[in-house]
Amino acid sequence: MRNPIKFKNQIGGWVNFIGFFFVVPGTVIINILNLLYWVLLIIWLITKAPIISSSFPAPILYISFITFLAGNLMFTYLNLVGVYRRNKFSVVKYCILSPIYWMLLAIATARAFIQFIFKPYSWEKTVHGNHLKNSPKHVSKNLHLAK
Repeated sequence: MRNPIKFKNQIGGWVNFIGFFFVVPGTVIINILNLLYWVLLIIWLITKAPIISSSFPAPILYISFITFLAGNLMFTYLNLVGVYRRNKFSVVKYCILSPIYWMLLAIATARAFIQFIFKPYSWEKTVHGNHLKNSPKHVSKNLHLAK
């Protein structure tokens, strides 16, 4: 952001300006913390590592574990409700994978944040259209319409 005052005026004042800074960086921070807590949870469940147990007193550890599970169950449930209400019944079975999606989102956010810090002017571009290289000629003739 090169001109914060100009940006504040463009988005409608101080309330929106402060809200923007809670939402945009807040999303990144929450995703990175989510990844950290996923890793801590997995390490604790597998090893019962003393460093984790000593860092979190037992009541805090167990309450955190329960709320972590409840949060993921709620996230999955809300995805199920959203899919069900849109009558996309064939997709309902995939909603159980929501926590995996959340973990992958956290990994992608952490990766993007690291790239932003160490290579701020780099941009990874996704190559699109590879599936069209071996397509029939009648499809490739109409590619100019999609541009």
